[in-house]
Amino acid sequence: MLFYINCCAILIPEILFWLFIGSSFVQLLYWTFIFSKLAFYKEKFILSSKSSPPISIIICGKNEGINFQKNLPSILEQHYHEFEVIVVNDGSTDNSEDVLNYFKNTYSNLHIINISQKEKGNRSGKKYALSKGITSAQYAHVLLTDADCAAGSNQWIKAMAQHLKNNKEIVLGYSPYHTKTGWLNQWIRFEAIYTALQYFSFALWGKTYMGVGRNLLYKKSLFTQNKGFERHEHIASGDDDLFINEVANTSNVAVCIHPSSFMYSEPKVNFKAYFQQKSRHLTTGMHYHLEHKFYLGLQSLSHFLHYILILLLILLKFRLNIVLSIAILLFLVKCFFYGKILKKLEDTTLFYYLAFLDIGLLVYAIIFTPALLIGKTNKWT
Repeated sequence: MLFYINCCAILIPEILFWLFIGSSFVQLLYWTFIFSKLAFYKEKFILSSKSSPPISIIICGKNEGINFQKNLPSILEQHYHEFEVIVVNDGSTDNSEDVLNYFKNTYSNLHIINISQKEKGNRSGKKYALSKGITSAQYAHVLLTDADCAAGSNQWIKAMAQHLKNNKEIVLGYSPYHTKTGWLNQWIRFEAIYTALQYFSFALWGKTYMGVGRNLLYKKSLFTQNKGFERHEHIASGDDDLFINEVANTSNVAVCIHPSSFMYSEPKVNFKAYFQQKSRHLTTGMHYHLEHKFYLGLQSLSHFLHYILILLLILLKFRLNIVLSIAILLFLVKCFFYGKILKKLEDTTLFYYLAFLDIGLLVYAIIFTPALLIGKTNKWT
């Protein structure tokens, strides 16, 4: 028995050490070979939009009267040669219809679709409303955003549409959150950037797995040829990421991260609302292609193990000089790439909190893992 205990005392730290080496190496590979693609991505912005196609903008909203009033002007007053704005008012009971009719009297390119609760029936989520908007679009390309989003510039459409060349059918845009005070806002902004660096980098790698519906452009024919959201109609969310997961391939996706293309969104102001939002979004990941789930799962697992094993090895006081050296080296590598990415996505203030934020992803994984396992929602998102 004593021999067994002694063996365990020797073997367990050794096993944990080599697991730490392995997880750290996997993290290094992700940052140097995948996430570096976004860090070094170069994008040109062409001021002329003459060669870009006309665009149909689709916005769906339920009880978004206040947001319509605040944000629609930034959409309707875009500098672009030909576009329409279709707003689908999904069974609202507030003043949304009155607000939209007011704008309709001023902007001739605004089209309103009102959906009654009777028409929608027992359909959950916003997929029905979004489908109505897309099928009603008169142009061959649709640009999606949400009612609580405001364009960062009047060049938004132009910046996104310029990527519709070289047989590109999908353009992934970026949607940052407004900067507010407080630690929750810092975390929400960082988590949005971390998500973006993943899906942008994977897209540049040729393995696109999602897009964000707050800023997403694609050909209408992709929607009609793939029968819209039919394959995942039973899932309330996923109108953006699950659809892109289906229709994207190695050559039909472009990435747009020019600041003029940013679509700013209002962040949640309390943890409960944020938890509900993220729980809804994360559950769709279970329906991604197996290849995507493998790569994303390996990234999350290696990140989780890296920090957990650092803690365990420190407690065991096992090869601390090597463990801490590797941990510091990997963190410096992350800082290098984060610095470039934060600059591109125009939120460099987060750089000073990277140590806490990167470790925070460990807590994030622990908190939201139950949402991935339970994974059910019927709410409008």
